[in-house]
Amino acid sequence: MGSRKRFDENGQAPIATHGRAACRQPVSGTAATMRAIIRIAAMFHDLGKATRLFQDKLRAAIAGRETVPDAVRHEMISALAWDELCMDGRLKAIDAAAIDQAMSAAARRGGEAHAAARAAQDGVAVPFSFLDQGGFAEAVGLLILGHHRQPMLTEDFAAIRSDHHMNLDADLPADALQVADGLPFWHEQGWIPRLQRELGKITEPDPVLDVLDLYGRTSLMLADHFASARKEKSRDGGRGHIANTTQDGRHAADSLHRHVERVVDAARSSFDAMVSSRLSYPGLLESEVPKSIRYPSSAGRFGWQGQAAARAAALAASGEGGFFACLMAGTGTGKTRAAPSILAAAAFADAVPERRSLRFTLGLGLRVLATQSGKEYIGDLGFSERDVSVMVGSPPIAFRDAKKVETGSGDMLGGLDPIDVIGAGSEIPEDGAEGEDDWLLGLTHDVDRNVPAFVDLLAERDGAFRRNRGSKLRKLASCPILCATIDNVIGSASPERARHLAATLRVATSDLVLDEVDQYSPEDLAVVGRLAYQTGVAGRRLIIMSATVTPRIAQALYAAYRAGWSAHAKAFGLRDHVHALCTSDAPGSLAGTDEGIDFARCLARTREAVLAALAAAPARRMAELLSFDRLEDLPAAVSDCCSRMHDRHAVEVDGFRLSAGFVRATRISHTARLAMGLPDPAEGRIRAVICLHSRFTRLGRGWIEDQLKRALTRKGEDPHAGLRGLCLSEGLFERARALGVRDIEIVLVCSPVIETGNDLDFDYAILDPSSTRSVVQAAGRVRRHRPGEAAAPNVALLQAPLVTLDEGGLLAMPGVETRLPGETGVRRINLVGFGAEGRQTRQLLGAPGAIDARMVLAPAAGQPLPVAEDALFEGFLGGRCAAESLTGWTSSRLARHGCRHSRLRRFRRNTSMKIVAWQKGEDFSALSWSWDRLPGRWDPLLNDVSADTIAGLPPLRNSLFHGSTERAWQSALGDADITAARTRQLLCVDIEVRDREAAEDPELAYHETLGLIQAVS
Repeated sequence: MGSRKRFDENGQAPIATHGRAACRQPVSGTAATMRAIIRIAAMFHDLGKATRLFQDKLRAAIAGRETVPDAVRHEMISALAWDELCMDGRLKAIDAAAIDQAMSAAARRGGEAHAAARAAQDGVAVPFSFLDQGGFAEAVGLLILGHHRQPMLTEDFAAIRSDHHMNLDADLPADALQVADGLPFWHEQGWIPRLQRELGKITEPDPVLDVLDLYGRTSLMLADHFASARKEKSRDGGRGHIANTTQDGRHAADSLHRHVERVVDAARSSFDAMVSSRLSYPGLLESEVPKSIRYPSSAGRFGWQGQAAARAAALAASGEGGFFACLMAGTGTGKTRAAPSILAAAAFADAVPERRSLRFTLGLGLRVLATQSGKEYIGDLGFSERDVSVMVGSPPIAFRDAKKVETGSGDMLGGLDPIDVIGAGSEIPEDGAEGEDDWLLGLTHDVDRNVPAFVDLLAERDGAFRRNRGSKLRKLASCPILCATIDNVIGSASPERARHLAATLRVATSDLVLDEVDQYSPEDLAVVGRLAYQTGVAGRRLIIMSATVTPRIAQALYAAYRAGWSAHAKAFGLRDHVHALCTSDAPGSLAGTDEGIDFARCLARTREAVLAALAAAPARRMAELLSFDRLEDLPAAVSDCCSRMHDRHAVEVDGFRLSAGFVRATRISHTARLAMGLPDPAEGRIRAVICLHSRFTRLGRGWIEDQLKRALTRKGEDPHAGLRGLCLSEGLFERARALGVRDIEIVLVCSPVIETGNDLDFDYAILDPSSTRSVVQAAGRVRRHRPGEAAAPNVALLQAPLVTLDEGGLLAMPGVETRLPGETGVRRINLVGFGAEGRQTRQLLGAPGAIDARMVLAPAAGQPLPVAEDALFEGFLGGRCAAESLTGWTSSRLARHGCRHSRLRRFRRNTSMKIVAWQKGEDFSALSWSWDRLPGRWDPLLNDVSADTIAGLPPLRNSLFHGSTERAWQSALGDADITAARTRQLLCVDIEVRDREAAEDPELAYHETLGLIQAVS
């Protein structure tokens, strides 16, 4: 009652419908089979907990004795017992005695496998007959084995290994795997009849088998998690078989029978939350979407958005199917608005009425982008605050300023929690005021914002034990639009353990938009391919966006999504077809599969139109080479280049000639050395220098980026208002007048932090060309807001990447020639094979000229670097055998249930260690350092840092900002006290080190104008 979904466009609603009647409707045959498979797996999943090994371990823990990980985990014994029952048709006449026999055989097989693995001191293959039988026997067996952690597979992905389910350091007594004394739960009255009823419901297993790794495993794990959260202290002191202990570990909790019963009961609700209700999670109805999004104009500069939305609606209305779109529009073309417009058009025109709502996740590579997007969705696009959530690890800091600079976006939404719903403000609006309707709506109980009761209960139980994580889970499930860093959903693509559950719940119930999809490394993109597959299996829509997405990336993600949709369509009786659309802001770029062409041809059409438009447009960024003889000569060469660029591109502001340029190095060490070594300019001008990289304190970096944003947002009638304000606040005009000069150079020396997530407009750039995309992305910050052709070169490329001067001549760390971990099986790139033996910029990228997306989309002859980068991505898509490839993973049921591919292709693989340093004290003039050498653990290693470990540095010469720490504090917190908690949160720096030895003695140096850097001798 009261749901807007029950009312038609005339306000009429059926009043005879009753919710209980809906509950009595029969479940479809395939859905009933899927639910029965999950419940059968739940009935068998903890057979292995009945062993003496497990029972003795729990009782030892209760008694306060030390325990070790099980020699053979209980899931392995449970799966082996199920395997025995699947042989010779034993399930048809199953009884408790048959399970007893199966447990005895499982104990023998488990012991033999442990002995073999211990002898080999390595994992061994464990044969399971259910893998050969296939069907529901295989499905249940894989769910049982993987209900805590995915199994490791053999190198050919054809068999299961023991690695993740055995501890070779633990002894295994002869009878440890036998059933412990007491009545096993399968002997309890009613257990066998209940099992037989579930077995009788399995009528159509084949259609659902390929979706059980998403729906089945997640449902079972959620049910198990929920049942464990509801455990209670045993009333009989833990007689018989017990399943777990109380939260403090001092008392027996649920009996094994009670726990299994809880899981089986919860499996019905978790199945409903994951499958039956997957299309009922909160989403926006057509009337709730801003009109400018729902009905975008098809005329004018941004008319391509309306044309693409209309085409998407026509595609979706033409029949059942998935939806995949590739948007190749560049910055400033309105792609932020285009994505929800196209997605809304496809959603509300869908041929399946139940799919007609707008619910999606915007996945981004940086947390600052997630926060910016949340602001834009509310301030610019017009979505209600109650409809948008932002999910990031640590939100950017909001800085206050009495003089607001117009940025083209809405007001800052500061103070977001890691998962926060941006709701209506605390002030009550006046009658008739703008926003009154949203405020009143926020006061009501909205049944269309409800999530399945199981999710609500799970959040409540989880939150009681896990630092309020439950409320965040509830928000994650209930928000229609989620702007998040991709880390928050990528776990669904690597579901090794339970940490993926919240991500998978979101992926399974929400469409997905991936912005700047090609910003990830080649290995990361292979994982994003798995995420695309999961999105297809969930039956959701997928949009990828990037002006520089290559055909290989786009086609790989489409193929993965296409394979996933095929599995979904088979399971739910839908048409096995994907509606695909490609477009950009270029004329003639719109193409769709409704034209009778496949996705590859659609993409080619769009790409050709983009290339033609780029060729015809005036070049806004032109490059030249910057030569230097030795690394020691680089600062002087850069200084001279800055002055030349200033002379070419300075703008007149209040009688002064101003320029703002940036010098981007690849490594922090190079960045700091350049900043410190930059000499004074020639007479007749002044220069103000800023240094910026990722090793500034969180507060310091955020404040500098905020100052740059205010100064270099160069839009509107007075594009230089922000730059004027910066010069006034920092006294640059006053200094220039005192010296009698008119030329003022502002130079930012930075690392790649400037490339993405900073919407800034510089006059020129000097770039270290470490990759093709980095050159295009960084150059995109030159004349970003101001139109017009570059009259002279405004981008200088160093004659060689700086890393080649440190890494034995190789473009590595970072770079395409970086040595890859052996487990990836990907051959290391050698640029010699691509015709770039000297690794000089002219050899890598050809003769300097216009810098735009053509360098990535259509490398010209004599540009081997983008070709080598594409080859590296191809290597990560493939592997040493077909089974290691992304295509092999999507087509192999066992590969998806195992973790081998997740180990071979990791998202943001990190081979270094992280330590966290932070400043503390009560006075900004006398802050000291502390650090945590084991951050993120329950037992952190905290130490104060001596002055010898982090030495002081002299301030940056000609620094623009002075006293930045105290000024940033005042801007963010006003007169708030300097407390230990605040300094640890705001004056912290993450430091990557090679190994534990480096963490013990990192030899660092610091000044607020230079950040925390490696000590310079």
